[in-house]
Amino acid sequence: MERLTNNKKVTEMSMYELAHNSCYAEDGRARYRDYEIDIDARELTIKLLEQYADIPNEFTGDDDFDDFMLESLQYSTDSILGLITVFYRNLWAMADLREQLKGYEDIGLTPWQFKEIDKLYSEKCRELADAQRSSFSGLEMVKIWAKLKKLKEYHDLEEQGKLLKLPCAVGDIIWDIDFGRPCGYEVTGFSFGSLNDDDWEEEKVLDQVVVYYTNSNGSITGTFAVSEIGKTVFLTREEAEAAVKEMSKCCGTSR
Repeated sequence: MERLTNNKKVTEMSMYELAHNSCYAEDGRARYRDYEIDIDARELTIKLLEQYADIPNEFTGDDDFDDFMLESLQYSTDSILGLITVFYRNLWAMADLREQLKGYEDIGLTPWQFKEIDKLYSEKCRELADAQRSSFSGLEMVKIWAKLKKLKEYHDLEEQGKLLKLPCAVGDIIWDIDFGRPCGYEVTGFSFGSLNDDDWEEEKVLDQVVVYYTNSNGSITGTFAVSEIGKTVFLTREEAEAAVKEMSKCCGTSR
């Protein structure tokens, strides 16, 4: 998932980035910034009240100002005062939301991943309750930590575009048509060719993935490149048979 919050200087942000980072919180106060200003949300609102609603700055403090804003919400967007009030409300709301989202993004886990962690934790709690155990054992904690660490590694790889998704798995049956008919083999493993990190692209990597396979009695073992899938190797017998028929048509023969 693309990160929305960042700590860049405003001058280094694109318009898209600034849209998600224009409102932020500092020392517990909401602030607004763009390419020309960086100002406290209350201070900006007071200036707008003076300039457009003819309301002088006679507030005795933050509490007095906040009470006035709360009371002014009754006007909604039916007046200049109402518009400014709604604008101020949205400023601090956006600042709060931005800081909440930034917390998730700084950790590196999405809310959905937190849900998965919570699900895992709940499952473990149920297992412990069933076994009438009062706390996690050291071994259980190590297993949970290992799973969370692996989840974080997968997340980092996905963020970098380096999470490779293979079209088949060990134990799957693939169908080869090199002999003019579908022959089924079981996938037994994979190997990878050499590729510099700078050249990482999923298509390039898949071209260098070699799949090992064996027949049903294990006496014949062979290999093929993942890039051959859909050409001479197929994931279903139906696809292989269709390919053989197409080859027969092209060659003017029938089998």
